[in-house]
Amino acid sequence: MEEGAAHPVEWWAELLAASAQFDAPYFVEELTTALAPRITNPLVRREIELAAATVNRHLLRPLDEYLADDAQAARQRLRNTLDRVDADSTRLTEAWVINAAVGGDYPGAAAGAEPLLGAQPTLLLAMTALRLERFDTELAVNLLAAGRSPEEAIRYGGLVGRYAWWPKWLLEIGARRAMDGTLNEGVITALDACAFAKLTAAQTHIARKLLSGDERALRTAAEHLDTIGEATAAEELRNGDLTPVALAAKMMTL
Repeated sequence: MEEGAAHPVEWWAELLAASAQFDAPYFVEELTTALAPRITNPLVRREIELAAATVNRHLLRPLDEYLADDAQAARQRLRNTLDRVDADSTRLTEAWVINAAVGGDYPGAAAGAEPLLGAQPTLLLAMTALRLERFDTELAVNLLAAGRSPEEAIRYGGLVGRYAWWPKWLLEIGARRAMDGTLNEGVITALDACAFAKLTAAQTHIARKLLSGDERALRTAAEHLDTIGEATAAEELRNGDLTPVALAAKMMTL
């Protein structure tokens, strides 16, 4: 997909299927709040707001048959209104997007909303609606906006999201590695070890360079570990294993 191009419906379907906790009422309400004020026809805007509110009541209480009938009637009334209004004289794009949302076509609604709201706000709305726990939503949105796949964004968002308690500098390294595709469980283990090590400012400076892949710093750290009898840790660093970074940072400042 070209940079800046809107994502297709199939892409949105893949993203929204990433969580069994997708919050449909939130998605419908937030989308309506964002788009309804742009609808200039007062009749259409009133029907949109009524349909969204009625459908959301049913989504919040899905087993209530009375609310289910109300929701279906509201959907039909909205569709009849949109079919009746002259599209050439009235701006209906936003209304049709909300119509898709109240009808349960969430991927279609997201795809329609993206050109209207912009990629970043639409992605944030969708990611928030997924209600993923221990998850870095901001990182996932940035990855998606950069063209990464939903699967990759969800995976990296989950990896970093487990460690929200880390110091800011470690979270920044994790996010940067996620953006360039070099974050994995091994790097996570190394970052976690640094978080537990309670490094000083000087040690943090060294660890930051090592975790960022500075070849000169890694070579110097490995040589230092060799001189103090930590041959195994030195060899691990040389082989790309960052697990000994916390140890190396501490030893190099003694």
